[in-house]
Amino acid sequence: MSNNIGRRGRKYPSVAKAPSKAKIAIKSCIAVFLAGIILVTVIGLVENIRFSYEYGSNRPDRVLEMLDTSYYDQEYGKLLNSLRMYEAYGEEYDKYWEVVDTYEQYLKYKDMVGVPGYETDAEKQFGVLEDAVNNCRNSDNTKRLQKMLTEAEALRKSLSEAEI
Repeated sequence: MSNNIGRRGRKYPSVAKAPSKAKIAIKSCIAVFLAGIILVTVIGLVENIRFSYEYGSNRPDRVLEMLDTSYYDQEYGKLLNSLRMYEAYGEEYDKYWEVVDTYEQYLKYKDMVGVPGYETDAEKQFGVLEDAVNNCRNSDNTKRLQKMLTEAEALRKSLSEAEI
């Protein structure tokens, strides 16, 4: 006769085995991993909401503040990216676009000067840069544009001295 059959032919309920330590450890690791994923997701969501509020397109005053910061810190590459990202076109942004356009001309000149075979192109680009500085439309930009021209002239002079 079998052990689990009692009187009158009834079976005793089988006793469940206790889970092994390995199963408990695996389940615990999975639970901790899932809790971590949930925590990271919640933190990311909160940061996304905060960022959207601070830098969102519904805050034009914040966009102007960011543009001003880049403008006064002379971070013209960052200023260009911000202008394009926020599609900042219009009269209130002309001051920034003028500086950025001249900065691009300055970078083109800086890339061309001293490169063999591009001497005439570099001179043409220097002329374009001079025209941009001389035809400055915004009085706030005069010193900034003049500084770019001065740096270009210094670069031009140093390369001409190096050739001698």
